[in-house]
Amino acid sequence: MRKIFRTTASRLAFAGMLVLPQLAHGATQAETTASVGTQAALARQLDTARNEIREQQREIDELKALVAQQGAAIAALQHGAAASPPALASTAPAQPAAPQVAPVALAGATTSAAPVVVSQPAMLPVPANAPMPATSPAPVLAANQPVPALPAGTRPVGSTRFQAIAYFNESTIHQTSAGAPVAAEGTGFNIKRLYLGVDHQFSKAFSATVLTDIRNVVGTTSNGNNASNSSTSSTPVARALFIKNAYLQATVSPELTVRLGAAPMPWIPYLEGQYGYRHIENTLVERVKLGNSADWGVHVLGDLFGGHLSYQVSAVDGSGYSNVNVTKYVDVEGRISARYAGFYAAIGGYDGHLGKSVSTTTSMTFLPVYHSAQRLDLAVGYKSRLFGLGSEYFHAKNFASINSTTEDSSLGYAFFGNVLILPKLTAFGRYDWVRNIARLDEPTPVRDHYFNLGLQWEPVRVVDLALVYKREAIDNGSISTQNGTIGGSAGTRGTYNEVGLFGQFKF
Repeated sequence: MRKIFRTTASRLAFAGMLVLPQLAHGATQAETTASVGTQAALARQLDTARNEIREQQREIDELKALVAQQGAAIAALQHGAAASPPALASTAPAQPAAPQVAPVALAGATTSAAPVVVSQPAMLPVPANAPMPATSPAPVLAANQPVPALPAGTRPVGSTRFQAIAYFNESTIHQTSAGAPVAAEGTGFNIKRLYLGVDHQFSKAFSATVLTDIRNVVGTTSNGNNASNSSTSSTPVARALFIKNAYLQATVSPELTVRLGAAPMPWIPYLEGQYGYRHIENTLVERVKLGNSADWGVHVLGDLFGGHLSYQVSAVDGSGYSNVNVTKYVDVEGRISARYAGFYAAIGGYDGHLGKSVSTTTSMTFLPVYHSAQRLDLAVGYKSRLFGLGSEYFHAKNFASINSTTEDSSLGYAFFGNVLILPKLTAFGRYDWVRNIARLDEPTPVRDHYFNLGLQWEPVRVVDLALVYKREAIDNGSISTQNGTIGGSAGTRGTYNEVGLFGQFKF
């Protein structure tokens, strides 16, 4: 600024030195000689000087306007600095003095952010009515999305986190077998699952997780009544506490994480994340009891290429998280999945003996093992904030024939979707089809048709409430599902209908 003023003043002084001697000389000639030609030349010089003075005046006016704009901008910055909270004292070593700065508060910001630092000497002119830059709003998750957890290794060292998740429903069930009602009919309130967990971050690499599962005891379904004790029966009643997750985790890098203990398996938890409505119903493979969501063993997983590709391989005992067995063979389940721009696809598989290769005597005599249970899994779909569409497919063999000379086979697929109607209201639906052949040497296929429909409301971030209707029809036999054994004898049909309020809360 000072340089511009000095340049302008020098030009004005030079113009004055040029014009004044000529004016004096021209006046003397006019008085002595009255030369017309000299007066004309003098007039031209005067016009030139006036034009230069006007140009200098215009530049001075522009400089004044620029100075006024700079003053207004500085005043606004000083006002913002006065309104900002004082900065926290820093424990870092003192640094060399920097040019005077002032924080700029961005209009419309929804979260606290570090101030934007602007150096005054390099400040550009800011018009008084110029709009402030807009900030991008925080992303809004669809109503059916779970609360995202911090990736392992990103939480502060020494931190401990507690969590709780509950699945509950108030519903009415109408179930038939060969046209006759069954004992599971009725209306009531039920908490199907209550998870209580804690995890601790020992270091950037090591952490531990414990998650308990409180559910109905073994031998009862999630919908049926608990059996009563009697003088001739010791059937357990009420809820039981299981350890679903109990593992030590070592995070070497985003590409390699190792878990030792009872940890999530590769396939079912992955599909639950894509489906998003676990509190309404289990995913396909788990619903027909052809897989476990967690098991005891060694689990290796990771994300590649910025999370676009992920994998997991688990070597487990095969009995599920509610049983810990020492087995002769190790079961293996794996998955490779990819995602890009909302699309996802996955392939997985299982091979093992489901924890049934166990010793029956102290002499280490093992039960005869005739077959290995095998399952192929596929999934593909698309998810966005506004809607989602997905599908799952499986083909399984010998899940009921590990210790039998006969063979069995199961095949199934599922389609599911959801659409955001209002910011907190989502419509969803799903259809499953399963064909089960208990004995391949005497094929009598049992067919299962299942669907659900509903509307879900999210009143707050961690609570979901849904009005749901479910229907399942099984022809030519029965299938054991998470809702109990549905169906009847060969050649008959069994049905299951349920309507009610389903929900979950988590914190």
